[in-house]
Amino acid sequence: MTGEDATGAVRVQLIGDAAVADACLQRLVETGFEVVGCLPASDAFAAGCRSRGIPTFDVDADLDVMLEVPCDWILSVFNLRILPSRVLRHPARGVVNFHDGPLPRYAGLYA
Repeated sequence: MTGEDATGAVRVQLIGDAAVADACLQRLVETGFEVVGCLPASDAFAAGCRSRGIPTFDVDADLDVMLEVPCDWILSVFNLRILPSRVLRHPARGVVNFHDGPLPRYAGLYA
């Protein structure tokens, strides 16, 4: 299994919010990744995702909605939710959690 769809694109789901997640989304689209789902934490980020044509879950959706969409990677960027093991096991390749400081010493949003 290559982890890619029939077109060869790597399928990514994104969970997060704010300018950091928006910049990540923009870069994913520009570089040819197929963003198959976004679980935003705010209405503003959700609107930005939808304006790009990205399939977007409701802001208050349960994390299990991510399990409905096959993907290769889940990227967690500026995300406050703890991903349960069933979500962590879902992608074909793995999950990447972006945190801009060394853990656990600098936990939190503004490390």
